[in-house]
This record gives sequence, C-alpha cells and structure tokens, in this order.
Amino acid sequence: MFRRLIAPCLVLPMFACASHAPRARSTEIAVVPVQHAVAAELVLELRALLEDRPTLRIVPDDRTNSVLLSGTPQEIAEAQELLRQLDHPAQGG
Repeated sequence: MFRRLIAPCLVLPMFACASHAPRARSTEIAVVPVQHAVAAELVLELRALLEDRPTLRIVPDDRTNSVLLSGTPQEIAEAQELLRQLDHPAQGG
C-alpha cells in the first residue's frame, strides 16, 4: 500500500492560518415599524447613508410598512437611530 508523507513545514502553515481566521460576529435581526413615512422610501435613503457597513442588510416590508434590519448590534443601533430621525410627519404647506 502506498503512503504519502506530508512534510511538517507544509502542515504547520495551514494550522497557523486557521487559528487566525476572522471570527464570526454576532448577527441580530430587528423589525422597525415606520409611523409617518413609507418604509420602501426610507430603505433607499438608509442604504445610501449606510452603504459602507459590511454586514448590514436593510429590507422594506411593504405589508407592515416596517424596515427589517440584519447586522451586528452596532450596525442595527446606528440604522435604528437614523430611522428614528428620518421617520417624521410630512411638513404641510
């Protein structure tokens, strides 16, 4: 039977790389009801403002006029604060 030997210098770098792999960040999901605006319109604004957030996903739910957020706790808190600021009654005039 043929046995293949692997030199230790080839095995060690693989383990070293595995130990330095990035750890998964905790991901949360939040449903934010929109009171005064249209969720789909706010989502467009939020995506433009928060496009540099690597794991944040922003999705409108037209049925409930809510915004669904998925990301790290910090990203979600940031998006919720922006939603709070943007969701205000329309100025009459």
